[in-house]
Amino acid sequence: MASSRGLTPRWWLAVVAAAVAAAASAAASRPAEAAVTFTNAAGVCQQLVGCHCQQPGALHCQLSDSAELRAVTGRLPTLPDVTLVDLVLRDLSSLPGGLFSGASLQALLLSGSKVQSLPADLLTGLETSLRALGLGENQLLDVPTAALTGLTSLERLDLSGNQLRQVKADALPALGSLAELNLAENELSKLDVDAFTALIALRTLWLEGNRLNVTQLSNGALRPLVSLERLSVDHNLLAGPLTFQLTSALPADLTTLSLADNNLTSISSGALTPLAALTSLDLSGNRIDVIDARAFAGLPRLRTLRLDGNHIVTLPAGGLSGLKALTELDLSRNSLQALTEDVLTPLPALRRLLLRNNDLIQLDGQLLRALPSLKKVDIAENSLHCDCRLRELATYLSDSSAWLEDEDVRQITCATPTALENAPLVDLKRDQLTCREPPTGPPDSDSDSVSDDVIRLESAQLTPGGDGVRLRWSVAPSLSPYHCDQVALASRPDTTQPCEALESTDPTELQVALRSVDLSAGERYQFCVTLRQLLSGVELPLPSVCQWAELTPSPATLPRLESLSAEVASGGRVAAHLSVTPEEGQALEHCAVTVVVLGPRGPLSAVEASCAVRRVTLWAAVGAGTVRVCSTEPYHSAIAADSSRVVDAGATVASSAPPLRRCVQVHSTEGAEWWQAAAAGAAALAAVGLLLGWVLYRWRRSRCSPGRVGRTRLESSDSAPGEFVDAGESDEDEETDLPV
Repeated sequence: MASSRGLTPRWWLAVVAAAVAAAASAAASRPAEAAVTFTNAAGVCQQLVGCHCQQPGALHCQLSDSAELRAVTGRLPTLPDVTLVDLVLRDLSSLPGGLFSGASLQALLLSGSKVQSLPADLLTGLETSLRALGLGENQLLDVPTAALTGLTSLERLDLSGNQLRQVKADALPALGSLAELNLAENELSKLDVDAFTALIALRTLWLEGNRLNVTQLSNGALRPLVSLERLSVDHNLLAGPLTFQLTSALPADLTTLSLADNNLTSISSGALTPLAALTSLDLSGNRIDVIDARAFAGLPRLRTLRLDGNHIVTLPAGGLSGLKALTELDLSRNSLQALTEDVLTPLPALRRLLLRNNDLIQLDGQLLRALPSLKKVDIAENSLHCDCRLRELATYLSDSSAWLEDEDVRQITCATPTALENAPLVDLKRDQLTCREPPTGPPDSDSDSVSDDVIRLESAQLTPGGDGVRLRWSVAPSLSPYHCDQVALASRPDTTQPCEALESTDPTELQVALRSVDLSAGERYQFCVTLRQLLSGVELPLPSVCQWAELTPSPATLPRLESLSAEVASGGRVAAHLSVTPEEGQALEHCAVTVVVLGPRGPLSAVEASCAVRRVTLWAAVGAGTVRVCSTEPYHSAIAADSSRVVDAGATVASSAPPLRRCVQVHSTEGAEWWQAAAAGAAALAAVGLLLGWVLYRWRRSRCSPGRVGRTRLESSDSAPGEFVDAGESDEDEETDLPV
C-alpha cells in the first residue's frame, strides 16, 4: 500500500516498533533467565529457513511454500517472547487453518501472497492477544469476515493493496477495540449502507486509491462511525462541486478530512457546515476554480487548509471569514492573479501563508502587515511586476527579517520589468520601484501619444457573423490588477456597452467584443476602452483611451497559411515557397501575404504576394550564415491575383500589422564560397609574383658579378657573324639579350 499523503508503504510498522519496544522493556525488567530466553529464540530463528531475528521479540521471514510456513509457525509456541511475526508469503495461493494455535502474538503481518480468501480458523488462538493485523498486498477478493470474528483486542487492521470491490453489509464483524482500518489501494466502488455499523470505536479510516464517487460517499455508509476522527478519500472518483449533501453524510465529529487528488470543481456556500469539528482540511490536487463566498463558514476550529494544486483564479471577499483558528493556508500552484485585503484580514492566527507558483503581479505589503501572527510567507515563482506598487511589500520584507526565514524572503523576485528581472525584491531601493503615469485627458482627446506605452490597440477584426468587432489591446503590467469597464466606437456614443471580455490567460493582453455595430472591413475607425484598476481593494477608474485601427475581415473569410519553406539561390536570391489553403467556398482573390527576409542585423527584403502565388523570389544581400524567412498570415488586400510587389521591409516589421506569424531558418554558404575562391586566387597570384621576383633577382646578380667569366656571343659591327670574343677582354660593356 502506498499512500498519497506520505504514509509508509506498511503503516503497521509503527505498531511493530511499539510491540518490539514493549518486549525489550519487559526483557530489561525481567531476571537473567529472560535474557537467556531471547538468546534461545535467536538461535531457533537462525535454524529457520528464510528468517531473521534482528530485534528482540520480532520474527521476520520470507517463505516460498507451505512446508516452510508450517515449520515456522510450528515453532512459535516455543518462543513465548516473540510478540511480532512478519511473514512475506511468496506466491502462496492458499493458507491452512490453525497455523497460530498456541502462539501469543500482538502483531501479525501476512503479505505478498496470491491468496484470495482466508480459512475461518486461520487466527484461532490469537483472539485475545492480537492487537495489529496486516493483510495488505495480497489478492483478497472480499473482507475475510469469518477469520476476523472474535478478535476482541484488535486495534489496527490493514486490508490495503488487495482486490476488494465492495464492502458488504456486516462484512466487518463487531471488533469493539478496532481504532484504525486501512482499505486503501483496492478497487472499491461500492460501500453498503450498513458496511461499518459494527465499528463503533473506529477513529481512523483510509479509503484512498479506490473508485468511490460522490454518490457512494453520500449514501450514509460512513455516518454510523460515530467515533471517526480521521478520514482519507484521496485519489478516488469524486467529481463536481463539494456540497452540503456530501459532507452531511460524513461523521459529524471528523477532525481531519482529506479529499485530495480528485476532480472536485467548486466549493458551494455552506458546504462544510456539518463538519464543525474539523481542524485539518485537504482539498489539494483537485480542479477547483470556483469558491463561493461562504464556502468555509461554520469551521471555527480549522487550523490547516490546503487548496494547493487547483485552478483558483480569485478568492471571494470574505471567503475565509470565520476561520479564526486557521494557522496554515496553502494556495500554491494555482492561478491567483490578485489577493485583496478583505480575503486575508479575517485570519488573525495565520502563521504560514503559501502562495508559490501563482500568477500574482502585485501584492500589497499592508495586506501582510494585517496578519499579526505570520511567521512564514512563500511568494516565490510568481510574475511580480516591480514598480511603485510593490514599495510597501519591499518595506515589509525588509522590516520582517527578524521573524521571516531569509530563504523565503530572497526567493521573492521580480519577473518584470526586464531591468529588474530575477532581482530579489528586498534588495531593491525605493527609487528603483517607479511607475509610469497612466494616460490623462478627456475621452475624446487624441490619447495615442500619451498612452501608447500603457494601453495600445493592437488590432480590430470583424467577428465571424459580421455583427461586431473583436478588439485586442495590450495593457502594461503596471496596471494590473484591473478589469475592463466599457468599450465603444468613438464616433457613436450610443454604442457604449459593458466589456465582454474574451478568453485570455495573459493579463497584459485584453480582448473584448463590441457588439451590434455595422462596420466595413478595410476602413479605419476609432475605438475607446475604459479600465478600472484595483489598488488596495479599491477600484479606481482610469481615463478612457481612444485609438485608431484599420478594421480587418473576420478570420473565417480568409484562407490560412498551410506551409512555408525557403532556400537561398545564387546571386543573392531567396526563394520562398508558400501554400495557402482556402476553406470550402473561399476564394484567393483580395488575399495577400507578406514575406520578409531577416538577417542578423534586421530586415533585408520584403515582398507582398497574392495568396495564389506559390513561389516568391526576394533579392537580398545574403552572406554566409543563417537568415530567417518569415511570413504573415493571409490578410485582406487589393493586390491582383497571381502578382507580387516589393514593399519596405523595415516598415513591414516595425508596423507589426499584420504581424509575422511563421518563420523558417535558411543557411547560406554563397558568401563563404566566394570568399574561399577569392582567397585561393590571391594565393596563386602571390606565388607567381614570388617566382618572377626570384628569377629576375638571379638574372641581375649574374650580370653584375665582378668575377664573371664566360664567353658571350656578340653580334656587332666589329665582329664577324658567328665569332666569339672573350667577355673579360671586351673594352666596352655590351647589352646582351638573354632569354628568360
